[in-house]
Amino acid sequence: MTNRDLKHEEVINNILENKMNGLVYLPTGYGKTRIALKALERSSFKNILWVCGSEEFRDNGLWEECDKWGIKKSVCKSIDTICYQSLSKTKTSRYSIVILDEIQYITPLRARPLYHHTDTKILGLTGTPPRDNIKQEIFNDLGLNIITQKTVDDGVDEEMISDYEIDIVFTQMSNEKNIAKTFNNNTFYVSEKSTYSYYNNKLNQAYEIGSKDISRLTLNRARFLYNLESKLICAKKIMHKYKDKRIISFSKSIDHAKILGKTAYHSKLNKKEKEHNLNLFNSKKVNSIGTVEAANTSINFIDLDIVGVHQLDSNPGNFLQRIGRNLRYKKDAIKKMIILCTKDTQDVIWVRKCIEGLNKNKIKYYEIENYV
Repeated sequence: MTNRDLKHEEVINNILENKMNGLVYLPTGYGKTRIALKALERSSFKNILWVCGSEEFRDNGLWEECDKWGIKKSVCKSIDTICYQSLSKTKTSRYSIVILDEIQYITPLRARPLYHHTDTKILGLTGTPPRDNIKQEIFNDLGLNIITQKTVDDGVDEEMISDYEIDIVFTQMSNEKNIAKTFNNNTFYVSEKSTYSYYNNKLNQAYEIGSKDISRLTLNRARFLYNLESKLICAKKIMHKYKDKRIISFSKSIDHAKILGKTAYHSKLNKKEKEHNLNLFNSKKVNSIGTVEAANTSINFIDLDIVGVHQLDSNPGNFLQRIGRNLRYKKDAIKKMIILCTKDTQDVIWVRKCIEGLNKNKIKYYEIENYV
């Protein structure tokens, strides 16, 4: 048996010892889908519901995994697939086991059908363990304990996923007054720095008085950060620097995704368009692809060299999912991740949260001027 087979066997045995009920936290690229399918093969479950993190995985990805690993036809025929959006309307009591793949997408509403019966086993899978209290309460209420938990660095040490390095590249907002504003039918121009300061001050004032506008103002500030022209310019320079590498660029807007990749993969494309653009990249007709959140999970990008995260958000799980696109095991490979971070903004806090728990020796810091 290979090292990979042995590590999978350990997790499969843990799952079976826990009667297929609990939480399995494994980094992206470790092989959690194969592990779950092999565990199902050795069990006696006949009616299986597999809740998928994306339509692509529901329609194609799971069945491709079944074919790839030679899963018994009897097991495959026993599996019904849905996405999380349909879970709240599904009568889960008729299933002997529910696989909650990418369990970070569970919510109290979606979990509601699972509370009404105790006979159904629940196996939760994810590479990004949820940190928020709401999801922890759901797991506690459902009686889900952690069966196996491995971090990204555990996966590297076990030679289950590739080693990595992270370049954090600092950018600055522009002082140039090039953002048009209108007040009393008069147009005037402000800079990125002054506009961010305005949003930040309004939010701080709202916190001081306990305003009901905190959520709205937080979103306004985030949206402004997501669309900084100065950061887009820096991202374009980085894409040019690595134009001979195979790179995926994660942005927070579809417009930016289309600018930063030779092709793009995003939610406004229909299924056929997504498949076409993904094939352009995976067949190596183009070397760069831009995306937003549609490629966070369940999508395989072939022979990636670099993941560029050109805009983070407040959810560290999104970051781990994104770098996971580049961690499929390749012997002796060191996969590069690039994070753009705007100085003196909420970006700095988001970066700190996202790299928490990762090996600090694998992280380097640069100024944009010295990087491109």
